[in-house]
Amino acid sequence: MECRVGIDEILDIVSKKVGKGVFTEVLREQFLKKILPKIFSASFSRKGDLLGQWRAYCPKDSGVALGFDEKSLFPDVKMAAHMISECVYGDHSGFVESKIKPTIDSVDFSVFDEMKNFTTYNEDDVDRLADKVVLVAHDMTAILAAALPQLKHGSFSDEREVRVIQYEEDKDKIHYRTSGEIFIPFIKKEFLCEDGLICSLTDIVVGPGKNQLRNSRSIAGYMKSKGYENIRITISECPLI
Repeated sequence: MECRVGIDEILDIVSKKVGKGVFTEVLREQFLKKILPKIFSASFSRKGDLLGQWRAYCPKDSGVALGFDEKSLFPDVKMAAHMISECVYGDHSGFVESKIKPTIDSVDFSVFDEMKNFTTYNEDDVDRLADKVVLVAHDMTAILAAALPQLKHGSFSDEREVRVIQYEEDKDKIHYRTSGEIFIPFIKKEFLCEDGLICSLTDIVVGPGKNQLRNSRSIAGYMKSKGYENIRITISECPLI
């Protein structure tokens, strides 16, 4: 559902260029049915100690938040299929206007003017225009795929979410798991270095609870026993849940 936020704002820009009609609706359907299922994201937060996050994701009186070094966590993030993105919350109009509209403006929509002035309908001309429309649709779906995972409803703004987004078409790389009654597709990412340690792990925050100090000492001992010597372990400043 989240990747649908903002799609109307983006398609409204397109409709001003080509007119409201079949193209924008087909574009919407193509994105939702064929592109969206191939977009995967891993979610992180810029804030490692948020009461709302402890409440949402951890059992009472337990839980930890793991902190990572962004650059070493996803060293291949600059590849075409990857992107690190700060979520944009609430009113997306400024983001759409400054970041997305210029990209849309770079797309060649002249084929739609050609179609308006089309007077001959021989087969070659129809095929040529159809090919151009397909190219425009391809460019626009790429823009949607890059932009929409960055947009989120304003009620989640406290999360300060950062997403690592990957577009994956290889069905052999897609796995499935269950969460409650939901069947969820996912892709696997490798976080281990050559020595078998998670080299990007830098921090552990011990969540709110009655035994924070005891747990933090135990975690410190456990991490050292596994070869982690420089992990910063702190205690949540949030009150008991």
